[in-house]
Amino acid sequence: MQKFPDSNVPIPIDNKIILNKEVEKVLWASTERTDIKCADGINYSCDHVIWTPSLGVLKHGYKTLFEPQLPIEKVTAIETLGMDATLKIFFHFPKRWWNDDFEGIIFAWDPSDLQKSADAFLEGPKKEGKSWITTVQSVIPVQKSPNLLSAWFGGEFLPEIERSSDETIINGIMYTLQTFLSEIYPNISLPDKVIRKNWYTDSHFRGAYSFETVESKKLNKPRGEIISEPLLSKDGKPILLFAGEATNPLHHATVHGAIESGFREADRLIQFYKHSK
Repeated sequence: MQKFPDSNVPIPIDNKIILNKEVEKVLWASTERTDIKCADGINYSCDHVIWTPSLGVLKHGYKTLFEPQLPIEKVTAIETLGMDATLKIFFHFPKRWWNDDFEGIIFAWDPSDLQKSADAFLEGPKKEGKSWITTVQSVIPVQKSPNLLSAWFGGEFLPEIERSSDETIINGIMYTLQTFLSEIYPNISLPDKVIRKNWYTDSHFRGAYSFETVESKKLNKPRGEIISEPLLSKDGKPILLFAGEATNPLHHATVHGAIESGFREADRLIQFYKHSK
């Protein structure tokens, strides 16, 4: 990302990147510097802070993360926007059992089958006569990875699914595949590896995507505009800025939307210093 715009004059950026630091509080009211307190007891003082953690982290901790409290308009936007997760799990099969024509499958469960599945498959979470396996939305092949299938999960069971063992996940996907595909593919084999990232239960993410809600659409400004508005010092300097996919009014819930928001806030600071000369 243009780490060295001029190879003859490299920017010493590597020693400015500090990993494995959990921020506990941002003190942003100072007219000159913003202070960051970390969980390990080390504090940092800086001219500007660009806050990039997810909306899930903001929703969980905005009352304690910032001192003073965030403005009420920003708090309202944080509270009314939605943040949830879908779970994508990759399954590696030592022996590929599907053919080249298989483009994937989207699952549709008849209401009468929900209780039957809960009775037939006993592993993992259940709720009101429904098993977690009925929340798998689709299974599709992974391009350029001939022995991989990816499965998408959504819905109320996500926290419990993320906490389930790989063995339970494998048994559940096998039950589902055999229920829907055994007539076409009678030799469905067991996967030997599960690859997943638990976005919902990870305290540093608390979800994967932000989304509009009925309440957030009632706000008098676009969602991204409210959250992305920088907080200024008494002399008008942007000291606390906000980036991340939830702050992008056009491309929220995307990686490129998150990247765009980072460029936006960097440009905001560039323009500030250009006009303050």
